[in-house]
Amino acid sequence: MSDTATIHIPGPAGQLEACYTELERKGDAGVICHPHPLYGGSMDDAVVAALERGMQSRGISTVRFNFRGVMGSEGRHDRGVGEVDDVKAVMNWLTGEHGAGKFWLAGYSFGAVVAARTAATCGFALQQLILVAPAMQFPPDLGEFSCPTMVIQGKRDDIVHADQVQEWLASLQSPSDYVELPNADHFFSTELGDIVTALDGRLA
Repeated sequence: MSDTATIHIPGPAGQLEACYTELERKGDAGVICHPHPLYGGSMDDAVVAALERGMQSRGISTVRFNFRGVMGSEGRHDRGVGEVDDVKAVMNWLTGEHGAGKFWLAGYSFGAVVAARTAATCGFALQQLILVAPAMQFPPDLGEFSCPTMVIQGKRDDIVHADQVQEWLASLQSPSDYVELPNADHFFSTELGDIVTALDGRLA
């Protein structure tokens, strides 16, 4: 039985609006980062919801939240810099309020960039980093993570190109897993169920 609540989490730029679902694996927590807020991204995005469903199907408690300046979250958009601190604040809250000890960190598009940068610096016990259509330029400082990395990518994505993502994954110094959906573009409008299925078979 799940227990879902809309909450506010203290963040470095003010309160962060979030949706927390507690499941039987209370010490395990999934944190999901949404796409670019300047293009309408929020925690209500359909891909974010698919990531949430995939984690919850494995009994992992989840938090999806709005970055600073989005809908009910205080503060202002910070181009992916301050947003890393937002993620860390959510993870700190999960640790302090719910005793979370193991984390699955996920993000879609812009949110994948923030999730990856957080994973490289956060110091939490990350079980897996899950990136969907990561809209990044794959800089050198993102060449290694403390946990396995999984990428879900659309073959027909004309915003984040599949061959560039594969090349970056091949250069990683940590384990990685690549799932390519042949008919998906950047928005996965008809492949949301495929995202859930991919997670069901590959969550660490």
